[in-house]
Amino acid sequence: MKHRSQISILSVPNLQGEHFSFAVENCPQYCVPVEDSLPDQVECLLREYNNHSLLIGSSFGGLAAWTFSAEQCPNGLEGLVLIDVLPSLDYFPRWRLLGVHLSPLLPKKLTQSIYNKYRLVCGQSDDHNLEKISRRIHSIIEKFPVQEFPIPTLVLSSNKRFHKEWLRLSNSHKQLSAQRINNPSNQIIEWLQLKCILNKEYAGSSPDC
Repeated sequence: MKHRSQISILSVPNLQGEHFSFAVENCPQYCVPVEDSLPDQVECLLREYNNHSLLIGSSFGGLAAWTFSAEQCPNGLEGLVLIDVLPSLDYFPRWRLLGVHLSPLLPKKLTQSIYNKYRLVCGQSDDHNLEKISRRIHSIIEKFPVQEFPIPTLVLSSNKRFHKEWLRLSNSHKQLSAQRINNPSNQIIEWLQLKCILNKEYAGSSPDC
């Protein structure tokens, strides 16, 4: 695999439409808009992808980027970074599944208010539409990606259970690496150098490619 002193990054948003902030000097980063379902997000990537060398996605966006790389794997794509992504549907939080199933049975104003308060308690923005969030979650359940990793893939997890399963999967998939989140920007840069996606002369040394 060739290595580059510059890479082009395409970022895919999470359930709330938020992008993971990551910057490398002289490496442009582009963002795609959030869509209402996992298949729609993958279709968006098909439209927006323009020979970018790295895909980064967190949560919902990570699942879309994972699906895109497994199904399409364009020649220019050299790496995939997944942040806090479910390793399988078995790891989907039960309370969230319960909420998705119950929310259509309750008044919209009530469920939206509960969701807004939950977001505020978590220290997050409360200006997100719960109906759209629910549609995205339903699409994840219906169209979860297959466990294929045709390109070097780094998974960073803050959830211990997620990390343990990703670590297990990495023993069976040679292109897959799993780490607990510590300093994500540094971890991504070091991994890019290790995989020779980013030139080893950038910010220090790495093994010869």
